[in-house]
Amino acid sequence: MQSLQSSGKTDDRLDFGNKCKQERMIELQSRELEKGAHLREETVDEHVVDVPDGRLERITKDDGKQTLSLKPDVID
Repeated sequence: MQSLQSSGKTDDRLDFGNKCKQERMIELQSRELEKGAHLREETVDEHVVDVPDGRLERITKDDGKQTLSLKPDVID
C-alpha cells in the first residue's frame, strides 16, 4: 500500500517537472525567435510559442527541411 502512495507522489512530481521543463522550453524558443533564430519546425509548437500574432513564418531550406522564424517588424 505504501509503494502505491509514494508512486502517486512520484508521478505528480514527474508531471510537475515535465510541465516546468516544457514552460522553460517555450520561453527559450520565444526568446530565440525574437533574436532572429530559425528553429526546426518539428521542435516548435507554433500554437504555444509566445510571439506576436502573424509574425511566425515557415521557411523551407535548400535541403528541404522547414524552419520557423519571425517575420521582420514592418512599420507603416
